[in-house]
Amino acid sequence: MDGKLKRAILHYFFPNRCPECGELLDAEGYFCETCTADMNVYSGQTEIDGAAGFFAAFDYDENVKNSIYLLKSGNGAMAARAFSHYLAEVIREGIPDVIDIITSVPGHKRKVRIRGYDQTRLIADALSEELGIPSDNKIIVKVKAIPEQKKLSADDRKKNVIDAYKVVSPEKVKGRTILLIDDICTTGSTLNEITSLLVRSGAERVFCAVCCKTPPPEKSSV
Repeated sequence: MDGKLKRAILHYFFPNRCPECGELLDAEGYFCETCTADMNVYSGQTEIDGAAGFFAAFDYDENVKNSIYLLKSGNGAMAARAFSHYLAEVIREGIPDVIDIITSVPGHKRKVRIRGYDQTRLIADALSEELGIPSDNKIIVKVKAIPEQKKLSADDRKKNVIDAYKVVSPEKVKGRTILLIDDICTTGSTLNEITSLLVRSGAERVFCAVCCKTPPPEKSSV
């Protein structure tokens, strides 16, 4: 079924709304004009060890918090589609090379089962549709449950993700350029860890992209 026709049918039964404020949109809408104007486009520089590049659509602040909450806890597909649209624009401008495959940072099976979906997989699949690049979310698995990263210090985040992930399909990675997707990047510890795994598994290059990047911590003036 054609993508536009599918969205039109879905819009008839489940009206499309702005993920941030809930305003009713047409079937092809992403965020409403007011919310889009308030969002801060990411313009920083982030280094991910071993990655060929890093991209983010927006800064993570109060202007996107409702959308991120919806992505993680509600109508994830609606928010994933909206974020992926703007992330795709950034990627088209920043990556002139051909991406072979899109994959995502996986959630642990128990949490995914409780939520009913994996939000990073939704983003990767929506981005696949936007860019016309295949996605495969079975390349990497999370092999152990770990404390939530947001509750930890930067040093503890690095330790927390060690041995938490595994590349289970190295044959899909070897010699290929991979686009690795996550929802939010704070310190980059998770992306660092998985990028390293992909490179060790033979990936030619790895690019990382997220919906939102948190601002760096403010330095004390004392």
